[in-house]
Amino acid sequence: MEQRSGHLPRLSFFRIGAWSGFDGRLTEAGGESDGGKSMLSRKVGKSMLSRSSSRERFAFTLVEIMIVVAIIGILVAIAVPGFINARAQSRAKACQEGQEKLDGATQQWALENNQTATATPTWAQLVGPSLYLSRTPRCPEAGSVIALHSVGTVAVCPSTVASHLRQ
Repeated sequence: MEQRSGHLPRLSFFRIGAWSGFDGRLTEAGGESDGGKSMLSRKVGKSMLSRSSSRERFAFTLVEIMIVVAIIGILVAIAVPGFINARAQSRAKACQEGQEKLDGATQQWALENNQTATATPTWAQLVGPSLYLSRTPRCPEAGSVIALHSVGTVAVCPSTVASHLRQ
């Protein structure tokens, strides 16, 4: 650091292009605002300068903005496939759960009503506030009702998605 008489201390760094000194004047590549005494000087940072000048503004460069956008793009590219996969798995599990509930309700209906393995209940016999199911089971993928079946068979999803089949 060099001390000029009557002025604040001036910091010196490597010179890259044209920078303004603490006094706010631009300097050329070969000369300095202090008469050429120091060839290596530049503005250190906005926090060390007086903020009285309305022309001095801080802004992000295009490269900085592009880097941030690229990072966000990479994070989105990593996250979105995981969310889509989780959504599909959730729908498959909900459909399989609906099939299991329908199977259980059908078997319970058959036991309570002394039905044979070939008997098929109606929705009115299974679904209701005081019956075996509180609501009709639906496949979230297809949006349609899981079909009724006889007591001895297994409920099957109405959609053609393979992951909705129970193992």
